[in-house]
Amino acid sequence: MEKFKLYAPGALDELRQRQDPLADQAVLSLLETPGLSETINEWKEIPAQLPVDFPANLKAFLDFYQHDNFTLDPFKLQTSQTFFAKEGNKYMALLGLYSLPYCYAFADGAKVLARSKRILNNPGERLMETAWFVLDAFKPGSFLKNRSSLLTLAKVRLIHAISRFYIQKHDRGWNPEWGKPVNQEDMLGTNLAFSLMVFRGFRKMGKPLSRDMSESLLHYWKAIGYYLGLDVEFWPETLHEAGILEKTIRKRHLKFSPEGQLLMDNLLSYYEKGRQPFAPLSKYLVRFFVGEEVADSLNIPRGPIPDNLTLALLNISFTRPFSTSSHQKLTFEFQQQAVETFGHRVQLNLPALQ
Repeated sequence: MEKFKLYAPGALDELRQRQDPLADQAVLSLLETPGLSETINEWKEIPAQLPVDFPANLKAFLDFYQHDNFTLDPFKLQTSQTFFAKEGNKYMALLGLYSLPYCYAFADGAKVLARSKRILNNPGERLMETAWFVLDAFKPGSFLKNRSSLLTLAKVRLIHAISRFYIQKHDRGWNPEWGKPVNQEDMLGTNLAFSLMVFRGFRKMGKPLSRDMSESLLHYWKAIGYYLGLDVEFWPETLHEAGILEKTIRKRHLKFSPEGQLLMDNLLSYYEKGRQPFAPLSKYLVRFFVGEEVADSLNIPRGPIPDNLTLALLNISFTRPFSTSSHQKLTFEFQQQAVETFGHRVQLNLPALQ
């Protein structure tokens, strides 16, 4: 069934008031017993038998990941993982040059992101953590036989819930007109930024994805969204549905905000100081990918397109350019670059709670 009726303004308004009760209740347990976060951070995957002293709310949250109550298409999952093993380097580069700037252009969602000191003070490490979440989610066998990536998704989901808690509990500047923080509509928009906008990025690079490949990846992001607490009833099944949803959300929320510009300026500053081959051209590349409307809302300066922009597009990669043939090789190169840049491997951990 086509989902266009779900994308009516009234339905999306309702989503702005919906969050993720299962994760929000689990975070209350983590706050009551902060040492539980350290225990979870030590895991390699979610254990089949949870510790007996875990509170009921936290057990209920983690039990969600132990049961296959969600129908997935194994062929589409495997097709997506094979694609990522080959093109993951460019995929992750597009997250930083297209997906994140696109998210920053949506004023209400940017207000949540700008409240994270880590994003503002350490944009490079935050970018690496975002890329790691995606890299780990596309691990071969994920959502099939390999369940280790579910722990990463559970941590991301809890981190979102922690952000919601602190904003709602302590941030007196939060305006209810913005919707509830990290709400279901914003989660839909972020998932689209990490999927549909990347597909468009490949097309702009002269490497368009087939409809079948794009819709396999949409299915993959449906799985990711499900385990992040997204109501997947609203998730598009086809490129046409995805395009309608993206356009609808863009019309509702794309506008300038000081928070969005601050996030964008910090990210561009990180790029321009970096060692990536595209570093000197980063603002031109971002403008090229996101388009005039989004770029103007972020105050990315206009300017003549450099002659070497086409060459930069051909050589875009997240890690040092190389021909990836496997997820394992990409992971090795990713972590090696993290150590060289930040002095440590990338990990996604729950923050220490007080």
